[in-house]
Amino acid sequence: MLVAMAVHHEWSHAAAVADTARLTAQVYGVAWGGGVYVNYTFLALWLVVVWQWRASGTMTLPRWLTWTWRVAVLIVVSNAAVVFAAPSRQIAGAIVTSGLVAAWWLSARPARARG
Repeated sequence: MLVAMAVHHEWSHAAAVADTARLTAQVYGVAWGGGVYVNYTFLALWLVVVWQWRASGTMTLPRWLTWTWRVAVLIVVSNAAVVFAAPSRQIAGAIVTSGLVAAWWLSARPARARG
C-alpha cells in the first residue's frame, strides 16, 4: 500500500479512491472506490495481528476466527495479485495466492498426519 500510494498515487487519497473506482468499474462494472478503505482496514487488522503475535510469542485464535481471517486475507490478496494486477503479473499473483492456500492447508492438517 505504501508503494502504491507513494509511486502511483503521489500520496493522494483522492487519487487512490478515483483510480480504485475506475479499476473496479472496469472489472466489476461498478465504480466504487471503497476498496481503498477495505485495504486500510486490512492493513490495520494485519498490524494488530502481527503486534499481538510478536507480543505473546504465539497466536492462538479460535478456529472460526482463524479461518475468517484467512478468507479475508485470501479475498484481499487474490484481488490485488490476480484480479486487479496487470496482465503480465497475474500468473505470478496466482502462484502466490495458490502458495498461500497450500500453506494454510498444510498447517491445518493434524500433527499426527504430518508424520
